[in-house]
Amino acid sequence: MYSLIEIKENINKVTPFKEGIIYSLLNNNLLYDNTLLMKGIDGTSIYKISDSLIQVFDEEKGCYYIDENFNIIKSNYFLIANENSKYLIAWANAVKISRGVYNRSICLLENDLVNVKEIILEENYQYLKTYTNDVLITSSKDVILGYHIFPTNLLWEFPLASLGKGKDYNTDEEFDYEVEQFVGIYNNILWVYIERGGFIGLDIQTGELKHRILGIPKGNLLGKVDSYVDSEEFYIFYRAKFILDEKKGIIIGLIADRFFEIDLNKEKVTPMLYGMWDKMEKMNLKKYGVNGNTSLQGDLLYFYNDKELQFGILDINTKEIIYVSEPIAVVERDDCFTQLKDLKVSENKVYILDSNHTLHIFEREE
Repeated sequence: MYSLIEIKENINKVTPFKEGIIYSLLNNNLLYDNTLLMKGIDGTSIYKISDSLIQVFDEEKGCYYIDENFNIIKSNYFLIANENSKYLIAWANAVKISRGVYNRSICLLENDLVNVKEIILEENYQYLKTYTNDVLITSSKDVILGYHIFPTNLLWEFPLASLGKGKDYNTDEEFDYEVEQFVGIYNNILWVYIERGGFIGLDIQTGELKHRILGIPKGNLLGKVDSYVDSEEFYIFYRAKFILDEKKGIIIGLIADRFFEIDLNKEKVTPMLYGMWDKMEKMNLKKYGVNGNTSLQGDLLYFYNDKELQFGILDINTKEIIYVSEPIAVVERDDCFTQLKDLKVSENKVYILDSNHTLHIFEREE
């Protein structure tokens, strides 16, 4: 289904863009395919804002933006992507206040990405997470805040302490819940994955807790999973990269032998767990190396096994694994094992970066 067509060495980071890729080298050069774009830029942070805009962040030099015509724009503002909003909202360069504490002003940018139209929050010590046309969300590890935009005023505050304490399943030791991932907004509900605490769904206008999902009920498992780490009441969510499919209204995630799906369209939001154990064995795929870092393209979820050096494709409609690659040939080192560390997907290509900074490019066969 896929064939290896090219190998590139000394790659730091890669992002598909237009018909090719933007990538950084270990020597701090930034290229599009084989064309040099910039020299002396720390390319460890490359973000695809949209199909027509790439953001490159350098801790010393700030932000650069590359548009669809490959114009390079220098900016002091770190844009948070949101194609569902009419605004361009960004952080200003962080100002250190004390050890570990930074002031990150939040600004509305002009379309040039350089000039500020309006300062939204001048003294802000939290991270800008997401926004709509009406509400802006910031967060630290233990509290989530919602602001009305224009005029700016605090709408609500949700401290994670209000969820109580978590308890370790093995030791019974109590711990405080922390924000792990902002998954997205669907039907005015903000979905957040809590480290070792499942999901919460907050009303974006009021901050009211509408949904609390600690795990998957034991009766909601289809298939077989290895369940030695689960609680007695439910199967737990592993730390996957959870994806909101806005077209279907579902949250999905894959890690090890577990495919999670939460249908947000139902009146009672209930998670499902699809066991991949048997299906992975059938495809000669070892489940424990299946990394939670995935990429959704239409109905196909691309994943990789970082230890066995393979990538595969799961059809999210049928819950069937439709493809697993042969192990990728890598250069082994004396001091450590070579593993896969990143996966990116374009319309007809898969890009796999390994821990030796080698990029393996595969093309779909016709």
